Amino acid sequence: MCGRIPDSGFLWASSSLLRSTSRRLRLRSKGKGAGGFSTERTRVISSMEFFSESGRGESEVTLPEGLLGKPLLVEAWGGLLSKTFHIQGDQEGGGIFDRKDLGSSGWGRNRSHIIVPALYSSLQVSGDVIRKPGKWNLLIGELSTAPKLDGEISGEASRVFSYHGGEVDASVDFGGHGCLAMYNFDGSRRRELVKRNSKFHGVVSIPGPGLIAIQSGVGGRHWGSLPPWRISLG
Repeated sequence: MCGRIPDSGFLWASSSLLRSTSRRLRLRSKGKGAGGFSTERTRVISSMEFFSESGRGESEVTLPEGLLGKPLLVEAWGGLLSKTFHIQGDQEGGGIFDRKDLGSSGWGRNRSHIIVPALYSSLQVSGDVIRKPGKWNLLIGELSTAPKLDGEISGEASRVFSYHGGEVDASVDFGGHGCLAMYNFDGSRRRELVKRNSKFHGVVSIPGPGLIAIQSGVGGRHWGSLPPWRISLG
């Protein structure tokens, strides 16, 4: 990986995505992005491809050819004291341009996961009405690279995990609000298993294989910073 990506500090010492990426690295490049900010990119020449980019301020991130037309998993985080930043997807075709809000990063170095449908050729990093984003980092891979749901996991931002077993009970805690959702493996269908706008502690049945997502339990945006949560299988 070009440069050092900070540890998440709340799930595991180094992301499963990051470990997979470091094992597959073949080519590195470094340069200047829009507006002159520094960027770092990683291309993986293999059956799977990962892409990382970091910068500061509002920016456009063009997806590499190897990831176009595929559902993606984006991991987004900032600097130590950074506020959240937002990510939009750009779609253009038939003379029509469309930009859609996709989700937000976690606070500071907390890493959020965002499922990105196979529709977009570039991503926009932005702040909000009163501020521009500070330092930002993105790690982008195919949706199939989601880490496995195994044992007990906790965090403070949205996350996506793959589950390949049969029906199982999961112990779930939401410290403020939260939603446990299930997607099919290409991310095109979503089903809520439990959703609460306040604290929750209980047992939730996971019906079988799929992608398991911990998301926001309030508002219309699924992905971003969350109150503390925990999930444990069995």
